[in-house]
Amino acid sequence: MQHVLVTGAARGLGRALISELVDHGRIVIALVRSQSDAHALTDQFREKVAPLCCDLTSPQLEEQVETFFRRSGIGALDCLVNNAGLSSHVAPLAGIDVSEVGRLLDVNLLGPIRMTKACLPQLLKSEAPLVLNISSRLGSLAGTARKDAPDGSYAYRISKAALNMFTLCMAIDPSLRGVKVISMHPGSIRTAMGGAAAAESAEAAAKKVVAVIDNISSVESGAFLNAEGGRLEW
Repeated sequence: MQHVLVTGAARGLGRALISELVDHGRIVIALVRSQSDAHALTDQFREKVAPLCCDLTSPQLEEQVETFFRRSGIGALDCLVNNAGLSSHVAPLAGIDVSEVGRLLDVNLLGPIRMTKACLPQLLKSEAPLVLNISSRLGSLAGTARKDAPDGSYAYRISKAALNMFTLCMAIDPSLRGVKVISMHPGSIRTAMGGAAAAESAEAAAKKVVAVIDNISSVESGAFLNAEGGRLEW
């Protein structure tokens, strides 16, 4: 697995994944939203990272990705990590901002759909393509029914449950010709999204995610994994 594309690469888990993947000898395409973030990645990682500056919610995304691959000369993409995402505040039904639900669906669900579709020509050129959707245990219907984490927000849970369904839809799509698709809960991470009280650093979580990627051959498409590679209930 040589070429890996990571969305949400400017900070948090995405930035830590960049560093860990480079340490493992991968060439990383790092999707960021600003030129300043792109320059920072280039300054730090040099030729090991190729920044791709665009927005997952942009209607021009597919065209921008196509242009990037044509100009870069990268023919095959071995792994796409749909990492970019948003969180939302916890509130009861009466306090929900419906527009916030739509905003999270746009980024957390439609963003990965747009990105995967845009990268599909390059994924299909890989010998063993992988799409890794960074999800959350809060997107588990079974876990929510058991009230495993009763304080999760409506918008975030809904968006991650929808992302998990996207994973399953791709896993049964016969047109994808061998593309393996996985959802993964990376753990409770100390990032701007996870908060300072979270259990693990972004760097430690990135090591676990890359370890799962390195051993993905033993996992069937359509699995929902935790950070250690164990199975989660949908």
